[in-house]
Amino acid sequence: MAKEQGTVLIAQNRKARHDYLIEDKYEAGLVLTGTEVKSLREGRASLAEAFVSIDRRGEMWLEGANIPEYLNGTWNNHAPKRKRKLLLHAQQIVKLSRQIEAKGYTIVPLSLYFKDGRAKAEIALARGKRELTSARRCVRSRTSARRCVPCATRTCAPGESRRTESAVDRPHRWVSEEPHIPFDIDVVYEDAGIIVIDKPHFLATTPRGMWYRQTALIRLREMFDEPDITPAHRLDRLTAGIVVFVRDPALRGAYQMMFQGRKVSKTYECLAPCRPTTRSRYGTVERLDPPAVFPLRRRSHITKLRGVLQAFEEPQAVNAETVIDLAAGGYPSMGGRLCHGGTVCAPTSCTRSPARPISCACT
Repeated sequence: MAKEQGTVLIAQNRKARHDYLIEDKYEAGLVLTGTEVKSLREGRASLAEAFVSIDRRGEMWLEGANIPEYLNGTWNNHAPKRKRKLLLHAQQIVKLSRQIEAKGYTIVPLSLYFKDGRAKAEIALARGKRELTSARRCVRSRTSARRCVPCATRTCAPGESRRTESAVDRPHRWVSEEPHIPFDIDVVYEDAGIIVIDKPHFLATTPRGMWYRQTALIRLREMFDEPDITPAHRLDRLTAGIVVFVRDPALRGAYQMMFQGRKVSKTYECLAPCRPTTRSRYGTVERLDPPAVFPLRRRSHITKLRGVLQAFEEPQAVNAETVIDLAAGGYPSMGGRLCHGGTVCAPTSCTRSPARPISCACT
């Protein structure tokens, strides 16, 4: 019997394409029973209520998909809406599981089809359009709304144009119950063009979400009474370190091009477990002063996803180099603590490769 060739569409999830913004697509295999395959060959399937889930063991499942019972089946016929396993590479499942941790992202099934005689499912990483639409609607209403300002001296005649108050004239939104960050900003350098600060932990660089006054930008503007101060780059809220601000917004582009052109080198320090990794899952580990355990050099590919707090390693081309060493005197400058056998947890110096500027995550 000749092998089937080509693609035969079985069912589509039109609602998913309407309700979600599709960002990335994947082709997954399906674990099916014999009666399910025969029912699919008759074109009997629906994805209207289907969704994709990932369990704690790292396995992906198609749930809610309706594959009706095979008409000529017997007592061993399948359950129409049973949970069905999806087949993907382990690396793809790990990547998807980290991506859906970001707010608003999910995995949706798009279609079922036969490809060269084998049943396949097309799934996608997607974001709800309703959230984007509502956000855009709010921005549009704020920027386009106009409110009449009554004239102080006379009443406007019919048809006469009146002065309106735009969104620029209205104050910023109110932030209720904004916690106080009990750490001060240290100015390490200042001239006519830039201000360089040592940003403390837990202080956001710019206003975002629930943070407005308790940000480095607003604090600097109030400290120097200069409303035009603008950050040339940013650091995560939980990361402390050097941040450059420009006094003239026209200078910001030049400094941003320095970061974009990899002309700025960044070194990160962090606290790491005392137990050295001799066999890493990804990348390589090298002792720089054998037979001593430390210092170590870890070379790997580190990926940081937007909306996900923790970075992770992937089996791709190396883009980060991490040097792990004990602090001088056994006690790290960042406040180390004693571990098993009196060993001291040392700060880890993470030097980012020029290949890609990403936040360093040491494990």
